[in-house]
Amino acid sequence: MHGAMKIHHVLDRNRLRIEISGEIEADSCRCLQSFWELRAGGRMDIEVDLGEAETGESDGLAVFTGLVEQSLIAGARVQIVRAPQMLAHTLYKAGFLTRFPRLKLTSPRLEEPYQG
Repeated sequence: MHGAMKIHHVLDRNRLRIEISGEIEADSCRCLQSFWELRAGGRMDIEVDLGEAETGESDGLAVFTGLVEQSLIAGARVQIVRAPQMLAHTLYKAGFLTRFPRLKLTSPRLEEPYQG
């Protein structure tokens, strides 16, 4: 288990690059939501690297996918790099990849062993 979620970011003009590590859970996503709304408003390009992140609970995934959807509706392009398999599957099943052509999944992680 990776522990508490940590966020590192680089803001460069109209591009925001976010690296998230640790567990994506509802409590930490509320903090991410405040950060996201402050930094990623409007038609900004957003790249989220989740290579060191773990999906915790479904509530955390719901908050995260809501933030992605909000940005896509606002006109942003969102690229999610190394998404955990559960998140990539959720985005696929919810129709995000067909509804939002500005969403790109890059190198989603494949089967992962149970860490518990």
